[in-house]
Amino acid sequence: MFCLQAGALNNTMYIDEQTNSRVLKCPAGNSTGTISAGNNSLGCNLNPFKNVAGLAMDSFGNMYRSDSGCDLVLQFPPNSDSTTSGTLKMSGHSNPEHIYLDPLTNDLYMAMKREHSVLKLAYNNNTPVILAANNRIQRWLPSAKSGDIIIGSAAGASGTTAIY
Repeated sequence: MFCLQAGALNNTMYIDEQTNSRVLKCPAGNSTGTISAGNNSLGCNLNPFKNVAGLAMDSFGNMYRSDSGCDLVLQFPPNSDSTTSGTLKMSGHSNPEHIYLDPLTNDLYMAMKREHSVLKLAYNNNTPVILAANNRIQRWLPSAKSGDIIIGSAAGASGTTAIY
C-alpha cells in the first residue's frame, strides 16, 4: 500500500512507501526523489514507520502522515529528511486511516477505522474532537456549536435510515 499527495505550494509529489518505511519527495521535472520522512526502518516512533495510511499537506508546507499500525498522526516540517523526527499530533485512537487537511483552515480530519469515527484536529491544537460516530452522519455549519443529524441516529436504530 502507498499514498500519494501533491504539494500545491512547491509543485512536489510526496510518495509514502510502506515497504521502505519512508516518504519520498519528488519535485516536478525530477525523475528521482529524496527522503522527506522515515529512515527505512520499521517501528512505532517519531521517525520509523509501520503502516502507511494517509498523507496530507498544509498551506505552510508541513506534511502530515497517519500510521494505522502505530495509531499515530505525525507532522513533519517542509525541510524534513530521513533524520527528522515528526511532531506527534494524535495518538491513542485506533487505526487512523484516511486523513484530509482543509486548505482554508488547516484543520486536520482523520477517519478512525476501528472506532468507526471521524476526528477533527483544529490547527495548532493537539486535542481531537469526535465529529462523526454513534451510527450517524452529521452536518456542521461554520462556527456551529453542534451538528445536525443528516442520517442515522445515536441509538443505532435499524431500517433504511440506519448506519452501522
